[in-house]
Amino acid sequence: MDRAARLHGIRDLRLENLPRPTPGPGEVLLEVASVGVCGSDVHYYLEGRIGDQVVTAPIIMGHEFSAWVVDLGEGVEDLEIGQLVAVEPAISCGECEPCQHGHPNLCPDVRFCGTPPVDGVFAEYTVMPARNCFPLPQGFSPAEGALLEPLGIAIHAVDLAHLKLGYTVAVLGAGPIGLLIAAVAKASGASAIYMTEPLRSTARWDQPPARRRYTPASGVPGQRRGWRRPTVLASRLPRGRIPAARESSSHQV
Repeated sequence: MDRAARLHGIRDLRLENLPRPTPGPGEVLLEVASVGVCGSDVHYYLEGRIGDQVVTAPIIMGHEFSAWVVDLGEGVEDLEIGQLVAVEPAISCGECEPCQHGHPNLCPDVRFCGTPPVDGVFAEYTVMPARNCFPLPQGFSPAEGALLEPLGIAIHAVDLAHLKLGYTVAVLGAGPIGLLIAAVAKASGASAIYMTEPLRSTARWDQPPARRRYTPASGVPGQRRGWRRPTVLASRLPRGRIPAARESSSHQV
C-alpha cells in the first residue's frame, strides 16, 4: 500500500491508503525521502487554485523532493536500487522541438507533479521517468536533495537577470525562493543585496533587529490583513540605480 495526503477541496486534506504504483518501461519506483511545501501547494490548500490551475478532483500535491530508488522499470540501466536521487518534477514529452534542442522546460505538453490533474509526491511512493532522476553525491542529505528544485528556480532567475560582477541587487520577497535568489546572487558576485519582505514573521534574515523596520499599511502594528509596505532588510537603500531586481513574493508590495 501507499499512504498519500490527497487534497479533496479547500482545506480538505485526507491521509489515504492507495495501491502502490508500478514502474513501466523507462520508469523507476521511488520511495519519497524528503519533500518540501511550495507556495503553490499552500495556494491549492487554502484557495483550491493558483492562477488558471484549479483543483477540480482529488489530487496529491507536492513536487520538491528527493527519493530512494526502490525498483527499476524495463530498460532502466543508469540508476541503481538504493540510490538517493533528486527529481525533476516536470515531465516533458522528449519528442517536441524544444525537448529535442535541450529545452524540456519549454515543452508544450509538459506534465508537472502536483499540478492539476497530475498527482504529486505527498506520498510514500511515486513513479517517475528515469531521465528525471539524478543521483546525489555521497554526503547529500534527503532534505538537501529536495532543495535542489527551488535552488534551480533561483539559478534560472539570476541567469535571466544577466547579473554581472559587482552589481547591486534588489530581491522583493524574503521567502525560500527569495533567500535562494539572494544566495545565488551573492555567489555570482553581487556587491550588495537588498531585500524586502511584507510579512513581519518572515523578516529575520541574518541581521539584528536594529537594521529592520516594519510598517503596516494602516499604521496599526500587528494588523494581519490588507496590503503592507515591505520590511527593508538593510540599514539603508542605495542611492541611484539598482541594475538587477527580482520579484519573488506572492504579496502585492
